[in-house]
Amino acid sequence: MSSPIRARNAVLLGATLALVSLLAFPSLLRLWERPGLSLHIEARDVALGPHIEIKGGEGRQLYVDGEAASASDPVSPGLHRIEWKESYRGGHERSVGLAQLVGPLQDAETPACSLAVLVAPSFLQQTAPILQSLVEEQLRGVSQWPVGDFQSITGSSLQWIRWGDEMAFRLLRKQLENEIKGERLGGHLRVSMKVRFENADVLLSISVIPIIIDGALKFRFFVHAKLDLDNRLFQWVANFFDGDDRVSRLIEKEVSREMRNVLNKPPDISLDRGGTLEIEFCDGAQLRFHEAGHVSMPLALRIADMAPAPPLYAQPPARSSAPMQTPLAVELDRNALGVVLHTLWASGVLDWSLAETAIHAFNEHPTVREFLNLRIENARFHLPPTLNVRSGSTGGFTLRAASKLTFRDGKKRSNASLFTEFEIDSNFLREPTNATSGAGPLSLSAIQLTCTTPSGSIHPCYAQIVAQLRANQEHLQQRLGTLLRELLMNLFTQRTISAPGAPAEFRLESTEFHLEGTLLRANLSGTVQNER
Repeated sequence: MSSPIRARNAVLLGATLALVSLLAFPSLLRLWERPGLSLHIEARDVALGPHIEIKGGEGRQLYVDGEAASASDPVSPGLHRIEWKESYRGGHERSVGLAQLVGPLQDAETPACSLAVLVAPSFLQQTAPILQSLVEEQLRGVSQWPVGDFQSITGSSLQWIRWGDEMAFRLLRKQLENEIKGERLGGHLRVSMKVRFENADVLLSISVIPIIIDGALKFRFFVHAKLDLDNRLFQWVANFFDGDDRVSRLIEKEVSREMRNVLNKPPDISLDRGGTLEIEFCDGAQLRFHEAGHVSMPLALRIADMAPAPPLYAQPPARSSAPMQTPLAVELDRNALGVVLHTLWASGVLDWSLAETAIHAFNEHPTVREFLNLRIENARFHLPPTLNVRSGSTGGFTLRAASKLTFRDGKKRSNASLFTEFEIDSNFLREPTNATSGAGPLSLSAIQLTCTTPSGSIHPCYAQIVAQLRANQEHLQQRLGTLLRELLMNLFTQRTISAPGAPAEFRLESTEFHLEGTLLRANLSGTVQNER
C-alpha cells in the first residue's frame, strides 16, 4: 500500500476514533463522576425515646453521634446527631444528617426535683443577730405580768439539729409525719435566746421544724421557755399560773412571724436579656439534714412555656456530703442545667447569640464579602441545646446544639440545618474566667451542615461555610466561652440574693464551681445583711 493511501487511512481512523470518543464521552462521564449524596429521610425533630425515630436511608450505614448504629439501638436522652456517609476514591468523604431530640422529656407541670440549696451552720450564725434585732423590734413596748416590761435579747443562736433514734425524736417525727403522709423528716432548727424583762430573764428554746407541704415551706413551732424571776414570790405565782406557757406563747408569736421571712423560698433569678428562672419547692420531698452539719433544701426549676421541653435524666442517688466551707452552696444536676439552657432558648437569648456569632462571623468575613455573594440571612435554634456528662478521668460536659439557617445567594434562597458539638472540660467549670481556645477546656468537636430541597431530600451543601466555621473555630470557642462564663457569673456571682419583703439579703462575694459526678456545685461566699 502506498504512502498516500496509508496516510489517508490513518486520517479516517483518527476521525472515526474521535467521533466515537465524542459520542461515548457522556457515558464515560457518568461512569467516572462521583454520585451526589442525596437522601429522602422522614424524621421528626423530637422523639419520645429511648430510640431515634427515622424513615429512609435503607441500604446505607447509619451513624449516631459519630458511631455506627441502627435505629433500634437505645440512646440516652438529649440531642443526637444522626448521619449517613459516602466514601470516594482518594479518602474523600461526604455526609448528610439531621438532629433529633430524644426523650423522655421533663414535664412542665411537675418539674424534676433537680436543684438544691445547701445552708451551712455559718449562714445561720450570720442570720442569728438579724433575727435577734427583728424580735427585739417586735417585743419593744411589750409588758407582761409578772415579768414586767421587755428590756433586751442576748445570746441568740441558731443550730441545725439532725434527728437520731432517741425517743423524743421518734415521737416528734411520728406526730408530724401523719400530717405529711409518711414523708420522713430529718431534723429541725433550734433557736435559742435569752430574753430580758424588767423582773425576769426568759431562757427561750424554740424548735422550728420546716416542712414542705403542697409545694410551700411551712413551719411547726415547739417553744420551751424557762422563767427566772428576781423575786421568789413572783416565781411561785408564775409557776402557779403557768407563766412559762403564757410567756412562751407571747414570744413564739413574735419569733415565728420573723422566722417565716428569714427562712423563705429562694427568690426567682432574672437572666440578662430576658428570661427568668422560676424556683419552687419540690412536692413529695423534705429538707435533708446531713451528718456534716448542713441542710439541703430540695427545689425545682419551672420550665419556660415553650415546647419541646428539655430531656429528663435519671436523678443521681442521695449521697453523703462533705462539710461546707462557704455559707451557701447550690447544686444543679443535668435536669436543672437543661432547664437553664431551655430558659435561655425560650427567651431568645441563644438566638441572639447565634446571630452575633455565626451570622456575623461569616457574613462580615473579608474573604466572604469580597469574593462571595452567599450570605446567611437568618438563623435560629429550633431545638433547645442539651448537656451530656462526658465520661473519662477529666470529666466535663458535651454541649450539643441544632439550628435552622436560611442562605441567600442573589435571589436564590436555601434552607439548611447546622449541628455543632462542643466539649466543655471540668477545668472550665473550676475556672470559668480563664476559658481558653484551641484544644483547651472548651473545644469544637463536631460540625455538620445539611441542606433540604423543596421535595424534602437532604444533601451536603456549602462546604465553604463549614470550612469557614472551622477556620474561625478559635473565635467561636472564645465567644462560646464568654457566653457560658457570663451565664455562670450572672447566675452565681456579681448579684445580691434577696426576696421582696425579706428582712435580709445575701450579698455574693465570690463563687467556686466543682463538678462532682453529674452534679455541678457552686460554693457561694458572701455575707447576710439586714435590709431594714
